[in-house]
Amino acid sequence: MLHHSAPVIAMRGFTLAELIAVFLLTSILAAGVTHLFSEAIKSINISEQRVVATQLAQQRAEQVMAERRDERYATFALSPDDVILGTTTYNRTITSTPLTGGACPSGMSCKQVEVAVAGSGTTEAAVTLLLVDY
Repeated sequence: MLHHSAPVIAMRGFTLAELIAVFLLTSILAAGVTHLFSEAIKSINISEQRVVATQLAQQRAEQVMAERRDERYATFALSPDDVILGTTTYNRTITSTPLTGGACPSGMSCKQVEVAVAGSGTTEAAVTLLLVDY
């Protein structure tokens, strides 16, 4: 009777040096992925702040146009205002500059009005209007 003997398989584990190398490589990769995610979140927050600032500038510009229609050309509010959304305070300012020369149709009186919105100390958005007294 033939007798087959099972092959002998040597069980070998990982060495401490191999385990340390794997942990080190995994840590480096995890740190890189974490950094990418944190940068993406920062970028999303900045984009969201700019979108909100643009909407606030557009809203205030529409208010200026409505005031101009109601009060005629000469009058609209120039006072700045603050809008608080979440933890961010947006400051809206309005400047009005008379225009002369080629920028304004002849025989008309014109003003350039800029609505600027600042959040976190920097201007995030601006809308420029040309008002003509017709």
